[in-house]
Amino acid sequence: MANSAPRSSNLYLILPLFVLALIVGIACLFLFSGKYAVYQNEEFHFSIKYPKSWKVIENPNAPQPGPVVAFLSPKESAMDTFQENVNIVVQDLGEKPPTLDQYVAKALDQLTGTFNDIEVSENVPVTVGDLHGRKIVYAGKEKSPLKFMTVIFVEDDMVLSIYYTADAAKFDQSRGEVEAMVGSLR
Repeated sequence: MANSAPRSSNLYLILPLFVLALIVGIACLFLFSGKYAVYQNEEFHFSIKYPKSWKVIENPNAPQPGPVVAFLSPKESAMDTFQENVNIVVQDLGEKPPTLDQYVAKALDQLTGTFNDIEVSENVPVTVGDLHGRKIVYAGKEKSPLKFMTVIFVEDDMVLSIYYTADAAKFDQSRGEVEAMVGSLR
């Protein structure tokens, strides 16, 4: 009989904590699911979550490589001259596809050839589910008002690239949402 009192007091402590954790979990689920919608692409077999307030522009007949889908942030005001955007490009790499490192090296060469004043601030590995890729953040050193993040995944003979473009001054404002988009890729 003496042992039953500690068990019941433990139950009184554990049960409210369990209920609180359950309530917080359900609240987070509703908050997260309410903020994002899911874009599904059957042709290229991927899905990605995106902020519900962003506009979706599908481009199913785009010449490859070209954007399969684009997501545009809402304008902040009538004076907003550039809408932050995310484009997803899927490309067939052919019979002898490069490795991820080879593809990224070529992409960086093309970037520096196109923009002679580019500055890469991040070039790091990224893993989303079973996909292993590379995230590159870059901007023009002087003249460009834009900043970019590109996430590249190479799997088998295909590459899926996610391009985020924003006004350099507003890049970090939407970066968290874009990182969540990338993390939701399936």
